[in-house]
Amino acid sequence: MLRRSSRCLCLLTLLGLLACGNQGFAAVTVREGSPVPEPTVTSGRGAANPTPAARGGTTPTPGRPEQQPTPPRQSRATATRVRTATPGTQNPLGTIPQGWKIYRGTAESPFAIAYPPDWQLDDSQANVGRIVFTSAGESEVAIVDTVGDVPPGISPSVLRDRWFESWADRLCTQTADEETGTAQAAGLTFATVGGLCDANGTSLYLYTGIAQRDGAGWGFVFLSRAPRFQDNARLYFAPMLGSLNIYDNP
Repeated sequence: MLRRSSRCLCLLTLLGLLACGNQGFAAVTVREGSPVPEPTVTSGRGAANPTPAARGGTTPTPGRPEQQPTPPRQSRATATRVRTATPGTQNPLGTIPQGWKIYRGTAESPFAIAYPPDWQLDDSQANVGRIVFTSAGESEVAIVDTVGDVPPGISPSVLRDRWFESWADRLCTQTADEETGTAQAAGLTFATVGGLCDANGTSLYLYTGIAQRDGAGWGFVFLSRAPRFQDNARLYFAPMLGSLNIYDNP
């Protein structure tokens, strides 16, 4: 399924990112405490090997952005509530790859995760629940984001599609959905979408997932040059997702 948007590219300035092949990737299936498997493809909802085409817009400027995109989110209640864990003291789940760094979270970003030793952490938006990780060459991006309160009764598929589209609209001049699936992480089932993303001639692969925890939304975003996405999923994204420990809601 091809999607077009009238918006110009305005996210991450793509950090100098990323080239694309036609290899599909639908679900990183990671279970706590178990070995991280190879990425697996599940059910599709679009062409298996779509070819994105440019559709206008501005050319992204390489380099680190001053600000990340802000997908629509619901405001969380401001009432004081009891926390179930102390922010900043929790550890990631599972077996951490040797030498990897650890992020332990804050009250607004209450999760722990392991990430590669040469990756950079951007916590400038931790106060709104978003943490961004970028590889040393700035060619891979991983984002963990809180989404706020999820409207009651919304189906996982609608929530999944809205989450994917909120990022695709900012990152891509055209997208092609390849596969939908699920990813098990942090004791939650994330509804996922993977698709090719054409960013004014730069071909990327965008993989997103979203889940609910006690009515609050949690999402992740993985972005890579498409020919390298399978390898990057195995080396980086799957181990990161497998280590994710969501220990509270913001």
